[in-house]
Amino acid sequence: MSLLESLNIGNIDTWLAYDQFVKRGLKPAFDFIDGVGTRLLGLRNRLQSVLEGIETIALVIQTAATRSNTAQLRRLAWSFKFQNVVLAIVGLAFTVSSDRVLSEAQVYIIWLWDLFLTAPPQGR
Repeated sequence: MSLLESLNIGNIDTWLAYDQFVKRGLKPAFDFIDGVGTRLLGLRNRLQSVLEGIETIALVIQTAATRSNTAQLRRLAWSFKFQNVVLAIVGLAFTVSSDRVLSEAQVYIIWLWDLFLTAPPQGR
């Protein structure tokens, strides 16, 4: 549009002047195209915001699931540790001679006491 004035176009009788053709005929089409571009940029920005929100929610959910899984694994490991201690004490009672059972049992009781001082992890 800015170059239109530099053409110095004059009117010819009964003809539509070129500057009027541009202003009346082409300007609305160019304005519409410009408006579409502006709306597309706005849409792109809104979609980017929504995508970032979805990624944030996914990270929060993934973090919560990881914490839950870690707590379950810790409880499971503690359970196996406890079962192994009990099995060791029972096995010891059956394999060690009667005069050594008391001294060996004391060692395992101290070990078991230490195990209980480290309580199972609390999870959600």
